[in-house]
Amino acid sequence: MKERLEKTLIAVASRYAKPLVPTGWQKPGDYPRALPELARALASYNVLVLLGDLPVPYTGEASLHIKLWADTYERLYGRLARVLFPSFAECTCYYADQEWPPIIILRGAATPLIEALADYVAPFVVMRQSNAQVSDVELRGLMDLVLEELEATDLPREEYVRLRDETAAMVRDLLALNVRQMPLTPAKRPVFGVLPPPAPPAPEPPGTLPEETTQPAPPPEEDAEPDMPMFFEHKPRPSKTRPPLLDDPGQDPDEQ
Repeated sequence: MKERLEKTLIAVASRYAKPLVPTGWQKPGDYPRALPELARALASYNVLVLLGDLPVPYTGEASLHIKLWADTYERLYGRLARVLFPSFAECTCYYADQEWPPIIILRGAATPLIEALADYVAPFVVMRQSNAQVSDVELRGLMDLVLEELEATDLPREEYVRLRDETAAMVRDLLALNVRQMPLTPAKRPVFGVLPPPAPPAPEPPGTLPEETTQPAPPPEEDAEPDMPMFFEHKPRPSKTRPPLLDDPGQDPDEQ
């Protein structure tokens, strides 16, 4: 899977972001840095790369689940772009190849918006998709971060709230889908509402020697909660029957 992902990312970079292709790259394994860095760099060239799978055995309806997942990301981009970047609302979405699990390429004309999806929304979905208790407050908090990143806080209050709440509902749709999104682009900063790991227990104090005077120990100070690092693990599943490609009239044969 790692070799396929590297080959796909380089193919996408070759088409949309040639400066990201290292000189002398010949085959998977030649890329000198971490692949999530390349995936994130592609977002600065208007390309969001998404990797997903189904947690249940593959059926003939799998491609419908994947298409719904891709369509939801496209709807989210479109809703934000129509308000914040109306001249850059164009967006296309297609499969990178015909292998499984699917790699989806979403290309939008508004660079800051693609970057916000890569930095905030995609990592949030990866982290929180297995938790059915994600609250509306947390989803609105996520979209507040996105809208702040996009400098949208000067919108009229009523329009801002409507945009935030509608896009938060789309993120909830992503969390509710059968598709399990795999980690790819790293989070820009810890996402609102993600709890830190529990602190390790404090070591037992040494025993008091007979010649020492026993004194009551001062109350321990509470440690500040550390930020939750964004790291994930995926266990690969054997390849299944290939799904049909999404439409992409301008797709190059090298990408398949």
